Formats: sequence, structure tokens, C-alpha cells
Amino acid sequence: MPTLCYFMPSKHLISNLQNRHLKISRFNECNDVFELGNFRAPEKTDIPTKREIRTEIRDWSAKANEKMGLICFSNHHYSPLMWAHYADQNRGACLVFEYEEKPGVKLAEVNYTRNRHVFPLREAQTLPLLTSETPLGDLIIHCATKELDWSYEEEQRLLIFFDEAKTLVKDVGCLKFLKWEDVLTLKEVYLGAKPDCCVEAIKGALPKNGEDVNVTQKRAAFRDFRIVTQENSGRHKACKDSHDCSCPKFNPT
Repeated sequence: MPTLCYFMPSKHLISNLQNRHLKISRFNECNDVFELGNFRAPEKTDIPTKREIRTEIRDWSAKANEKMGLICFSNHHYSPLMWAHYADQNRGACLVFEYEEKPGVKLAEVNYTRNRHVFPLREAQTLPLLTSETPLGDLIIHCATKELDWSYEEEQRLLIFFDEAKTLVKDVGCLKFLKWEDVLTLKEVYLGAKPDCCVEAIKGALPKNGEDVNVTQKRAAFRDFRIVTQENSGRHKACKDSHDCSCPKFNPT
């Protein structure tokens, strides 16, 4: 089973653990302006045709954005950049899951490149409708390709196809969440080196269903530029809201 690391700030950490769900992102809300924009017009193409191609790509990406979403993971939990950028400057957490493929979802390892794919010219200038049955290589080309500068993320993205994964997705207002029970198994929770929450609060938020989840804290490494496990539990930092680290009131809104 692949291991997936999900970085997040502390604000919704407790509620995510209690509800056993993860927010599904939409492509048009991601940090990268080139999401669903891997294709470009061929160099030797006249201006009107280039405009038609760009219109087709925009229309296709809008439709794909409505039909599917994604959850972004990393391959490991040691990167100081990931902790800084996606876990609120080491104040948040990293959830470590094992993944099992289910209908309606697909795991795709992001391809990092300097060059965008050339739009395939043909009589009907259309890009394909993507489903969970689309070959993985095509899914990566269409919706899991990013510019090389993003490679520090070592990203694996879980693609969720809404029409196919209805039993796995729940709506909360205008947001969509993946109910991770049937797809992901939580194995570890790492709190950042400057946590807003504490180990005991996390343990208290985990359902008492017999799962073996390791909860611990991170620290800066002594010899290199990595974020490593704080093996000395006596140096785990208590939550800022509690002196005794029991933290029952830690449930930010």
C-alpha cells in the first residue's frame, strides 16, 4: 500500500480527525495557476487556430474542474519547505495514511517538467472526458503535471471523480470532503516543531475504534536540514491553551 503524507494547519485538525474526512480541493483554487493547463498550441500554428486551441483548453478545464477534485499528498514528512508552506510554518500537522484504491478515485504521482505538452491537432479539437478508467499515464498528462520548480513537494495526488465516488464524498455547504474510511487508513499523526496543538489533544480526538495510530511531535534536525521526529516525549510541547496538556477545549473555529 502506498504511504501518503498530508500536511495541514492546526485550525481544522481536530475536526478532520473527529469527522474522519479531508477537504477536496478544486483545481481552479490551487496555488498553481497552470492546473489543468498542461497543453499549449503548436509553434507553427496561425493566430486564429491558436486562439481556438486556447478557448478549447479553457472550456475543457472548466468542465474537468466541475467533474473532479483532488487531495494533495507528499511522499515523506521531512521537508522543511512542506512544513513551512502547508503546515502553517510548523504550527500544524502531517497525517500519514496508507492508501487502498477504490472505484471513483485514482492515485497519480505528479510529473515535473520544464515543457508543456503540445495540443494534439485534429479535426475535432477536443480534450477527452476524464474518468477513473482513463489510463493513468493520460491522467498524469492532463491533470497531474507541474513545472519542475514544484518538485520539492514530491506530490502524489488523489483524484476524486464526483459522479463515480458519490458514496465517498460528502457535501458541507459549498465544500466537498472525502470520507477517508474506505480509501485511507490513518497510521501516524506528526505535530509540527512549533505546534498550536498537543499530542494529548490529538489522541483525545481519535475515535476509540482500536486503530493503532502513532501520535508524536517533530523538531528541527541537529545535523542537516530536515524536520525529524522528537523521540524524547518529555520535550513535547504542551498546547498553548492548556498547562496540563489535556486540552479538552482545543477545538478552534
